[in-house]
Amino acid sequence: MQGKAIFLDLFGSLVEDHGVFDQADKLKFKHGALQALKEFDAGGYQLFVAVCRTGMPVPDPAFVQAIQQRLRKAVAAVHLSPDKLHFVSKVEGSEPDVQPLSAQRVRALAAQHGLHLERCVVVGDLMRDVKVGHAVGAKTVLLVSQDDTPGEDDAEWEEPEYLVESLAEAAALILRPAVSVSK
Repeated sequence: MQGKAIFLDLFGSLVEDHGVFDQADKLKFKHGALQALKEFDAGGYQLFVAVCRTGMPVPDPAFVQAIQQRLRKAVAAVHLSPDKLHFVSKVEGSEPDVQPLSAQRVRALAAQHGLHLERCVVVGDLMRDVKVGHAVGAKTVLLVSQDDTPGEDDAEWEEPEYLVESLAEAAALILRPAVSVSK
């Protein structure tokens, strides 16, 4: 890969977010979200998904693992290799490491995967996701769909690079060819 990645918040970005969630098999993917993942992959981006949120109780590792399995099956169903998905939380093995999307975690994953943070994008539906992107020097996308917000107020607004309604719209903007101006 080319040292670039998309870091995604799961709830509200890839799947509908109607508040507390306790069953992985009930995940409802947002329209066009899985296709957007395929497009990001085709555009040379590695894909990282965060299942936990900062400020929320840390879910049980078994629940995180069930969600990760559900995501792998969903991407396989749209002909994207499940191996293309990376997760912010590691739950396989004897020592689970369940973490939300944070600047510290993004930096660690960037070092581990040879990413250039200025070529990465953090996508989420809350201002805290934008703040993570700004903290690491990545581009940011804020999804602003009123269909499924959990009712959290975002304090201390920071301007994202893109303000869009869907992951599909984000993919179209991020992947569009650069316009060259000739003299």
